[in-house]
Amino acid sequence: ELGTGDVFPYVLLLVSGGHCQLVAVRGVGNYELLGTTLDDAVGECFDKVGKMLGLPHPAGPALDVLSLTGNAGAVVLPTPKNDQTLDFSFSGLKTAVRTVLEKSPEVKHEDVAAAFTDVVVRVMVKKVGLALDAVPEAKALVAAGGVACNKALRAALADVAAARGVDFAVPAMRYCTDNAVMIGWCAGLRAVAGFDDANLGVGVRPRWPLGEDF
Repeated sequence: ELGTGDVFPYVLLLVSGGHCQLVAVRGVGNYELLGTTLDDAVGECFDKVGKMLGLPHPAGPALDVLSLTGNAGAVVLPTPKNDQTLDFSFSGLKTAVRTVLEKSPEVKHEDVAAAFTDVVVRVMVKKVGLALDAVPEAKALVAAGGVACNKALRAALADVAAARGVDFAVPAMRYCTDNAVMIGWCAGLRAVAGFDDANLGVGVRPRWPLGEDF
């Protein structure tokens, strides 16, 4: 159970439509932002690529299924932000997919989906590895957010954790997309830890990145 003290610290990969962050979680309310997206969140990129492929919104689940029948090697896409930093960038990958579809209208959509997913997973695996290097005392790797439903990503992250000798935790798929559950759970942990979160006068925001106080 991630709320107990013996699991800290751990590295969190938060991948959703609004956020893409790597975080060192050292305790309840004790977070260090290691890396974040410089442009599109990865879930936003999934949705936009899915729209290009004619998939329903939100496109993540449909793109996941479509990619399983495709050949990732049939389409060449660039690896974005392929450096030693912990930040992400997906706008270039999105543009590359659009270019492929415009220049090669005969391309199989399942191959594009497979190639896109393969690039995203490889980027995540590399950045997570760098994050674990940056937090050598980490006891676990945790994934959360809607994109954590992606089967290829879940499998790849499990392999990374096993290779590093750390635990891997990810919510059941039915909970990955329900941020209300995650927020409520966090609120419960903060209450037990004695945090004073009585300020109910905050406004509604579509995005609230970690590190920005209310």
